[in-house]
Amino acid sequence: MSECPPKFLKEPVLKGRGEVHVRAVVADLMAEFGAPLWAEDAFRKFQTKKVAKRNWLRVVLVASWLLHDPWFRDYARIEGDTFAPRVLAWLRDDLKEFARLIAVEACVEMPDRREELARRCLAGLGLMPAGESPAQAENRLATLDSIAQHRILFDTKKRMERAERLRQKMKVQEDARRAAARASRE
Repeated sequence: MSECPPKFLKEPVLKGRGEVHVRAVVADLMAEFGAPLWAEDAFRKFQTKKVAKRNWLRVVLVASWLLHDPWFRDYARIEGDTFAPRVLAWLRDDLKEFARLIAVEACVEMPDRREELARRCLAGLGLMPAGESPAQAENRLATLDSIAQHRILFDTKKRMERAERLRQKMKVQEDARRAAARASRE
């Protein structure tokens, strides 16, 4: 992915601005995989006006470039009619959470994020890296998993905040108990 052409990192068309029509790129990819011509509705989510979806659309572009590799095209021919719908679902649904956390530039520039995106792609399509057992592939993805790491950090932060609230509450109760004890002595 470090060789991803710059045109796949250009701005997606949002609100009439941008350079790349993500919907067209995805439709072309599906056609390359031998998918039948689908209704326009199948690609509607890739043509959004929501600026908040910008990074997701950009990650979809990079993932589409990755999926255009001859290996995936050959696999699609072998797999038949079931491959293109799985790819479409992965692009449409499974990449969103990843794209909320990881900037598209990291998917191209950072080795760990490149590997994570490639492994997410394979796992999302029910495939494994060559020469790895299912357990090895799962373990390596778990090691790189930005989403799981984010959840752990988020959960840890929430637990720490809760612990701090409990400490504060206990301090207030202890201060009140001491004040009451002082008042009863006086």
